[in-house]
Amino acid sequence: MKTNHILLIFCILIVTGCSHDDEPFVEKEGRIIILMYHRIVKGEASFLYERSLADFEDDLQYLQKNN
Repeated sequence: MKTNHILLIFCILIVTGCSHDDEPFVEKEGRIIILMYHRIVKGEASFLYERSLADFEDDLQYLQKNN
């Protein structure tokens, strides 16, 4: 019985984790966007969780122009 519960929970986690929306959800004005960066580097980003300083500045400019 315990094995069945573990298998059921595992299947639910797999199914919910694999779904995604095609279009991002856009909130009304007045919301706060929180961005999380693991590491910002001066040169080129060489790791999945790194962002170059130039790309980070582009991100900020994009957010400023697009509210």
